[in-house]
Amino acid sequence: MIRLYLKVQVQYNLDTVYLSYIHSYYEYTKDGVRYLISGGAGAELLTKNSYYHYLIARTDYADRITRVQLPSPANNYIARYSATVKLFAKAMYEENPVAVVFIIAAFILLILLLVVKVYIRRKQPLDTFGRWLGDIGKYAVKRFRELFCKKST
Repeated sequence: MIRLYLKVQVQYNLDTVYLSYIHSYYEYTKDGVRYLISGGAGAELLTKNSYYHYLIARTDYADRITRVQLPSPANNYIARYSATVKLFAKAMYEENPVAVVFIIAAFILLILLLVVKVYIRRKQPLDTFGRWLGDIGKYAVKRFRELFCKKST
């Protein structure tokens, strides 16, 4: 497939190829063809020196490409992966809310079983366990609403 793509480039005398997949900016020239990879328009940034950007290109003059850098958040792993998890969870909920409810219910049941196992071993008072479980439930509902319920303004 790649060889066919390269043959098409030679056949039509391409001088510039625009690509967008990685969440960063990368530019290189190979066999006289300039490759511009631009994917920094809002997704999580994947490399250390990434930044949000867009390109302005003149089609009548291929060498005239202006890269405009936008304000970008600090690129750290915790923020990046927490944003990815939030994005994935929201997309998953939008696609199939019933499955998400079942996954959450299974996760809560698993935690509940682990807590019961610990409780039985340690023989802590039942009222402490009940209060603790209630607090977890309240927090889970509050957090679920923050993440998935749309606020009307």
